[in-house]
Amino acid sequence: MPFGAGIWNVQWLNANSQRNYPLSEEATLVDTSGSFHLPLSLIVDLVWPVHATAAVESDKFHLYNVSVFGEGITLTFGYDGTPIGSVSVSQTTHIINQSYFISGIGDFYDSVGKITIGDLTGILSTGGSYNFNVAGGRLEPTVIRPNLKGVTAIIVINGQERSEPLFGDVELAQGRNIEFTVTDVPGGNPRIRIDATATDDLNEDCACGNLTSDAPAIRTVNGVYPDDTGNIELVSADDCLLIEADGSANIVKFTDQCSKSCCGCDELNAVVTDLNLLNVEISTLSGVSSRLEVAVSAALTNLLASRTGELPCGS
Repeated sequence: MPFGAGIWNVQWLNANSQRNYPLSEEATLVDTSGSFHLPLSLIVDLVWPVHATAAVESDKFHLYNVSVFGEGITLTFGYDGTPIGSVSVSQTTHIINQSYFISGIGDFYDSVGKITIGDLTGILSTGGSYNFNVAGGRLEPTVIRPNLKGVTAIIVINGQERSEPLFGDVELAQGRNIEFTVTDVPGGNPRIRIDATATDDLNEDCACGNLTSDAPAIRTVNGVYPDDTGNIELVSADDCLLIEADGSANIVKFTDQCSKSCCGCDELNAVVTDLNLLNVEISTLSGVSSRLEVAVSAALTNLLASRTGELPCGS
């Protein structure tokens, strides 16, 4: 047979659809339950960058989980049994050999990988979730690439609060009494110097110069912080509440203009007298009710006796 007679138009991705790559040739492609075998044509290429200084072992990266749904699949990758990133592929929009980005999580939050998915036909009929260990889903070490970027992310710490990692282009803006200076160092790295300045024109005017040095400061009112000028505005919800200065220092007066007393002592005494008379009438009515109950009971007894012929003499 002439040399090369059995090879024809085998492209890189098509060749990968017939072998383990980007998974290792040593990977079994079988999940931990032994019930699922990963199709060779599903993952046809993968690049996963990691920080160049990260203390990781390239042979511990592996396929962690394959979840198959009616409308697509989700692939999760891991490092030594810990998830590090995932990607979802929709059946309705996917075309063969289409590439997707994978955003890292956990210790690999600053990694952004790229995966190429081949044919979904052979896997959509096996719905379920399948886990892989290193032996079953080990990645080829060559797909793990060093990420040579310098600063991967910036995290802002303010007291006990930490911001989410900031990626991409991040600008530093100077605040009050702060000055930035960028210096080019010949033969070295550029430097950014941050200075606290004492220039008077950078300080805002303060209207507190006449206060005593030991005057206590009000920082919040019911958890509400003041505005940039240090003021908190008290606003009435309706016309009933009047908020005004008392004319004296440090006093704010609240007046309810709608709720006023409509009864004095004379009116209350009249109500008490009527209540006492009503109490007497109730007691009298209770006595009459008791006597009436006795009379009705006697009448019923006589009526019953008259019908049975046992009516007492003289009744």
